[in-house]
Amino acid sequence: MTLVFAPTATASSSVERLVLSGGTERQRAPRYHFSAPSFSPIQLTLFGKIAPAWQFRQPLLVTIEQDTDGSFLASEVLFATYGVGQTPRDALMDFVIALLDYYEIVAAHARQDEYSCRLLRRLQEYLYPIEDDQAGHVTQA
Repeated sequence: MTLVFAPTATASSSVERLVLSGGTERQRAPRYHFSAPSFSPIQLTLFGKIAPAWQFRQPLLVTIEQDTDGSFLASEVLFATYGVGQTPRDALMDFVIALLDYYEIVAAHARQDEYSCRLLRRLQEYLYPIEDDQAGHVTQA
């Protein structure tokens, strides 16, 4: 996957000269003017195989945006999962790792409480380990 983006921020400085009474000239410290990050948020739809042993059942919409510090954030609203990175691709890769970690944590607790069990079923509507898919039959946890 190739993502194209613009530089994170630009800065320009201006030096002011002051002429005081008596003709003395002084320089004021430079003022820096920072422009806002030039990366417009984008939305990607993730579907299919996302890791060697993981696959989506249905598309998941992910938004990538740039933070004020220049880093990138990949997030989705359904499971409140996010990833961060120095590039959009890094943020997306971190997001995938976070989503898979979240799935495994929820799956580990699914037998202990009803809320985790319902949450796991919701996650499984979107994501599943490929080894669970044998001849079109999916094993429910």
